[in-house]
Amino acid sequence: MNKYFDIDLGDETPASVFVKLRSLSPSFLLESIERGVDQSRYSFLGLGVSSVVEVNQGSFLFNGETIASPKSQDEMMELFRNVLKDLPDLNPQIQGIPFSGGIVGFSSYDMVRYFESLPVEESKDGLLNPPDCAYLAPLSLLVFDHEDNSMALLHSGEEQDRNKLKTNILDLLKTEISASTDQNCSYSQPTANVEEDVFNKAVEKAKHHIFEGDIFQIVLSIAFSGNYSLDPFDVYRAMRLVNPSPYMFFCDINGFQVVGSSPEALVRLSDDKASLRPIAGTRPRGKDAAEDLAYEQSLLADEKEIAEHVMLVDLARNDLGRVAKHSTIEVEPYQSIEHYSHVMHIVSGVQGILEEDKDAFDLFAAAFPAGTLVGAPKVRAMELIDEIEPNLRGIYGGTVGYFAKNGIWIKLSPYEPLSFQTVNIAFKQALELSPTVCLRMNLMRSWPKVKF
Repeated sequence: MNKYFDIDLGDETPASVFVKLRSLSPSFLLESIERGVDQSRYSFLGLGVSSVVEVNQGSFLFNGETIASPKSQDEMMELFRNVLKDLPDLNPQIQGIPFSGGIVGFSSYDMVRYFESLPVEESKDGLLNPPDCAYLAPLSLLVFDHEDNSMALLHSGEEQDRNKLKTNILDLLKTEISASTDQNCSYSQPTANVEEDVFNKAVEKAKHHIFEGDIFQIVLSIAFSGNYSLDPFDVYRAMRLVNPSPYMFFCDINGFQVVGSSPEALVRLSDDKASLRPIAGTRPRGKDAAEDLAYEQSLLADEKEIAEHVMLVDLARNDLGRVAKHSTIEVEPYQSIEHYSHVMHIVSGVQGILEEDKDAFDLFAAAFPAGTLVGAPKVRAMELIDEIEPNLRGIYGGTVGYFAKNGIWIKLSPYEPLSFQTVNIAFKQALELSPTVCLRMNLMRSWPKVKF
């Protein structure tokens, strides 16, 4: 055990620790639920907020004050670099963990307008209108090591202050979690942002563009909203039981809460090695190993699923090729099957070494947003999404994750995010060209996740 992981977790989980430390203003939880998969050893809980960075309507804000109005992607990324560089260190410095300080938060789908030649949709509203992105730097950070069932405390202040905080944490962990108040929760029936017949016409329009060869694939979305009276973190606690995944997140930034679960990382960077993991192709889990194997064979024999996956691997290679040395880009593994709690997916890995003059922010701009949530070719698909969808997407199709000071960095693709002020669930509608056009309408039944 690393000497700094000196807080024994006992029977606690990251979620129960979050609840017990509510008086210390927890600001985010990045949790790995499913063990035995890559990157599931550590979880991270932020305490307090030392600074907040936002981008909104062309302005770059630091702690609520506009400090610049960047006119280009390069100007935007340089502002982020300066913020990250000037953040106070979180001590003690622990080698070998993927996150030991930096900024954590979300980028909305519309952040892409700073990276690609897409018009600003001034005539459209979102259901929640979150900022284009919002990231916070925590005052303190708890790092959970699931292998050793222990926890380390990192702090931005003096060592004596860290020790006082640690004592406070140990005392709070001895308390009991109050009984559930589920009976006091209420929520309205979700309302779609588009009528069914209007959406069906949008599907026909998208199919026409596929038949004409304008695009190969497009992902349309329907947003649902409703009123609620419940604690958003209780929704997170329910989600981690119903749909555990390697990447789960709860972020609370300036009164805007984002809850979600994702099987994939949009992109990871460790030192100068970038990794993308295209996921496309799904089957349910079987009731036993034999049925699992049958589903695997069915999935790998499905021409439509394989065609979609191949397109997304090509997208990932193209995205990575914008910032990585071409001779270093490789695909490994290719079309492997990964099992999750309820489903299995076809997964590939695309890796490459960044060019010397590129960094995490350049990589983010090159890969954002995930092709799995827009289509191919990516820019043309996004232009059509702007034409077809009635509202701005907000968090759906964006990312949640962190930019780390230690050179290790990860961004997630929130497939079914719950965004609070109101509840906003984006359901996925995909149009694909396999060799023939296939329409997959999979309005995933995510709303029951908030029904404890």
